[in-house]
Amino acid sequence: MPPGRKGIRSTREPPPEITSTEYEKQRAANVMRNNQMFQRLGINQLRTMMTATRVKSKYDGPEESGSLFDGEDSEGSEPEEDSHVAQGVRSHNPTHVADKPTQQTRDSKRVVAPDVHGQQIRFTRQRSAAINQQSSLSLTTTTQAGSRATTNQESTQNLAAATQFTSSVATEQDYTAGLTTTAQPTSPTQAEVNDNNRDEELVPRQRSRGKQLESLSRGLGTKIPIQISNGKRRPEPPIQTAKFASEGGIILRQHIPIFPHWKEYKKQENEGKITDYIGKLAGQFTMDVESNAVKDACVDMLKGGQRQMRYRLKKKYFTGVPANQVRTTSPVSCITDDQWRELVQMWSSPNHKNNCVKNKLNREKVQFPQCTGSQSYVAKAYVVRQEKYKDVEPSAIDLFKEMHCSKKKGFSEVVQKAIGDMEAMVATPAEDGQLTKSATEVVSNVLPGSSKFLHNAGLLPSSKRSNTGTVSARMQELQSQLDNERREKDGLREDMDTLKAKSQASEATIANQSTEIADLKKSLAENSILLRQILSISRDQLNP
Repeated sequence: MPPGRKGIRSTREPPPEITSTEYEKQRAANVMRNNQMFQRLGINQLRTMMTATRVKSKYDGPEESGSLFDGEDSEGSEPEEDSHVAQGVRSHNPTHVADKPTQQTRDSKRVVAPDVHGQQIRFTRQRSAAINQQSSLSLTTTTQAGSRATTNQESTQNLAAATQFTSSVATEQDYTAGLTTTAQPTSPTQAEVNDNNRDEELVPRQRSRGKQLESLSRGLGTKIPIQISNGKRRPEPPIQTAKFASEGGIILRQHIPIFPHWKEYKKQENEGKITDYIGKLAGQFTMDVESNAVKDACVDMLKGGQRQMRYRLKKKYFTGVPANQVRTTSPVSCITDDQWRELVQMWSSPNHKNNCVKNKLNREKVQFPQCTGSQSYVAKAYVVRQEKYKDVEPSAIDLFKEMHCSKKKGFSEVVQKAIGDMEAMVATPAEDGQLTKSATEVVSNVLPGSSKFLHNAGLLPSSKRSNTGTVSARMQELQSQLDNERREKDGLREDMDTLKAKSQASEATIANQSTEIADLKKSLAENSILLRQILSISRDQLNP
């Protein structure tokens, strides 16, 4: 510069205060959320990632990553010295000044996060608990470090200033400090972020049971119809039987309490439990709840389900558990604490323990266990009719063979003997004056009286107690025999009354006859005396 000539000093005005927009606030919140997520996943801070990305060579990435912007690739970019940038001083390089125009804006920089998509993290319950614990500790530390901020407005301004990479004074340390400052609980932005994180972490588990029933109903456009014939305890189609049983079990486990005995459900204060069960079950299907067959099937399923539920509760929470460790509160939501204590008291009674031992011995005496898997006898009979016996109705003997044949072992010895007796009884010709026995009668005669095969298969009306007005086939036979004997007895009684009346009449006749004979004898004696007197008088007259 020539002497005596003063150069024009360029005065640099301070940058105007930047007002954060809604987009910048939302972007800052997203950055903060990502930073917290990295902390929970065990990844280093965002600052470390940014530093590692900046010093990473541009040739380390794959070829297709060249489309990403790098500040060093642009023409006219100048090397950056961290120490000068940190102090807010820019070194004067004449070479670069001569090459570059006088008015040129600073090149923007884009930070590319490292490729972490290849690392797949598997979330488990244990890892989630550890992440939550680590997150709480990191948030506490970050909050203490960010307590130096004065107001929420300054905190938001620092966050917005940290996200503006066009500023020549802002550094990565200031940016990290801005992120740390926004971690105060009093910041509305941070509170919103925490609420979002809490909503993302504490997602309730969706209901998974009954989903297939809902999908089937949506596919059909209507609820699955349930049709139960008279005398049968389950629907015939297997899909109806399966969904009917599974939905009944779900309702039982979620809404119906478990009492110590089935008689408790019939009490006046508990009558609504059965009605509630049938109503909830009818809400899932299309069925006639006014039908007696449907009501009987629902009640039968509830009766078996509550017995099985009581057994499972005992096996899980009572059997094998020391007396001082048995629960005193209910382990399930559908049972109150008082009801649970009643169950525990029943299981602890000596009478119940003796009954359990007897039932275990009786179960070992079962001779004809079913071999139908999870299908009921009614559903198995329906499948057999549809697949094997298409044009001919199977007999009771055929159904007995199908339902007692194991896929692995075949027929057991007891079943083979029973089948032989049935076939021999069918082949035996009927005697004169007797009708040929049907297959159902043959099976009923061969099987023991305690067998419920015919009732469970729907071949005979369901066996129930006398208050329902129906009895089993064997009971009906005994009842008919008793009626015949009563009629015969009544006939004999009438005959006896007739004979008694006749005997009484004959006795009266004999009494009359004896009276007449006595009168005759008396008159004869009087006549004989009179005759003797006459003879004596006449004899005296002849011999004076």
